[in-house]
Amino acid sequence: MTSNYKHGTFKWLNITQFLGALNDNLFKLSMVFFLIATDPGINPDSVMANTGAVFVLPFLLFSDAAGVLADRLSKQRIIITLKTIEIGLMSLGALCFFFKSNYGLYMVLFLMCTQSAFFGPAKYGIVPELVPVERLSKANSYLICATFLSIIIGTIMASFMATGEKGYIICGIVCVAASCAGFLASRKIYKTSPCKGTDVISPFFFIGIWKTLKSVSKDNYLFMCVLTSSYFWMVAAYTQMNLVPYGIELMHLTPEKSNLVGYLYIVTAVGVGAGAMIAGLISGRNIEYGIVPIGALGLSICLACLNFTANFFVWALVIILFLGISAGLFKVPLNAFIQWKTPDDKRGAVLAATNFLNFTGILCATLMIKVFKEGFGFSSGQAFMLLGAMTLILAIWTMIVLPDFFVRFVMLINKLARRKQTG
Repeated sequence: MTSNYKHGTFKWLNITQFLGALNDNLFKLSMVFFLIATDPGINPDSVMANTGAVFVLPFLLFSDAAGVLADRLSKQRIIITLKTIEIGLMSLGALCFFFKSNYGLYMVLFLMCTQSAFFGPAKYGIVPELVPVERLSKANSYLICATFLSIIIGTIMASFMATGEKGYIICGIVCVAASCAGFLASRKIYKTSPCKGTDVISPFFFIGIWKTLKSVSKDNYLFMCVLTSSYFWMVAAYTQMNLVPYGIELMHLTPEKSNLVGYLYIVTAVGVGAGAMIAGLISGRNIEYGIVPIGALGLSICLACLNFTANFFVWALVIILFLGISAGLFKVPLNAFIQWKTPDDKRGAVLAATNFLNFTGILCATLMIKVFKEGFGFSSGQAFMLLGAMTLILAIWTMIVLPDFFVRFVMLINKLARRKQTG
């Protein structure tokens, strides 16, 4: 196969990722709606807590094994195998909707998240094998944009389709169809060779994660990017969980207007997708990690502003949009830098360790919600403002510890200023 063909198949990876993320969101939301609808006496908070725990657990348990496999086997073969498994799991999920099996749905969700845990290192690890280094930033911007576009579509589809007994079955059938389409797309990805990794799968997964992080810590820039990526997911998870009380407590969205909370999620997802595309355009042919401080500063400002705009719905939406854009700017360079900086035969392990820390950050966000609310008595707006202050401190500290980030930041601002003057 020619080099051009190899680069051209990245679009099939992106389509595969889009359909997989669409499935994840559509199935999870449909399941939540189903569990609440079939048991009117159940506490919705307990459903969210249970599904959240089932969602996160596989990523903590299997990330290390996923990284080992991604380094030892062809990532393309891993992706195809996992998409085949996904068809079976979604078929089982559709049957669970049909037979109204709550426990069956929880089991399918766990297995689906296990499949996603193994998919992550292969998906992000194969990107540098499909595109040259000068296209890494744009490739990651397309992946992130497609992911958040799938979140928007999945949220809308679940909201409209997951109603009534037949509606849930239809959702299950759509998930099966999306899985089949994702499998067909995955078969068009260029067949990559194994990277000949030598690590072995250990039942004590935390030891493998620790060894990988210890090895990564020798490279200050790579280690900082891994930690910063985890912080991003903590902020993203906290924002997602805090938007509901923010909408109800401060924006005064009554039960009759509770559907408007969904718009907050959609606007955020649109912003992240737009920010990712902007980051790809600014980066051009480089991995422009000078964008990271811009994204961090944007996150800090927007999080703080949310405490003061809650009474103005339109302005709150604008701030949330820019919050999402800042998140996209923040995330794209980190992904590209980690992929570029990691050795080929260790890339899967590093991405798996990053994934482990990402979901540890999500768990921390859950704890922070409880501590800020019950421990300190902060309102949802005040909690956002505190998170903004934490992000600002992180941005400043990062530029002090890694001065190259600050230098690249200044150079980028000068470049954009000159481009505006000449344009």
